[in-house]
Amino acid sequence: MEAIQKAAKDNNAEITTILTTHSHWDHAGGNLQLVKECSTIDSVFGGLKDEVPGVTHEVGDGDSLMIGNQTYVKVLYTPCHTPGHVCYYVDNAHVFTGDTMFVSGCGNFNTGTPEQMTKAFDKILGLPDDTVSIA
Repeated sequence: MEAIQKAAKDNNAEITTILTTHSHWDHAGGNLQLVKECSTIDSVFGGLKDEVPGVTHEVGDGDSLMIGNQTYVKVLYTPCHTPGHVCYYVDNAHVFTGDTMFVSGCGNFNTGTPEQMTKAFDKILGLPDDTVSIA
C-alpha cells in the first residue's frame, strides 16, 4: 500500500476513487485496506448487487461518473463472470474489462450464459476501434 501512496505523491496525484470490476478477491480484495490506509479515498464503485467489498456506490449499465474534474468514466454492465460484473470505459479511450475479456479470449462463465458473454463482447466491440483494452 505504501508503494501506491508513494507513486501518487511522486506524480502529484491524489487517490480518491476505486473502480472495481467485480467481487472476486483478486480484483476487490484490497479495497477495504486501501480505504483504511489512504484517507483521500472517498468512493469505491462496483457493479449492482455484486457484493463488492467496501463499495460505496453501486453502478449499472450506462451510468457515468467523473473522477476529479477531468476523468470521465462510463459503465458497461457485463454480467457472466459474476452477476454484477462491469467494465469501465475511461475518457473515451480505455476500457478496463476485468475478467470479461482476456488477451486470448473471453473470461470464465462463472455465473453466466453464452448469451450474456455475447452481449458483453458486443458492448466492448462496439467501442471505437482505437479503444485500448486493459484486462
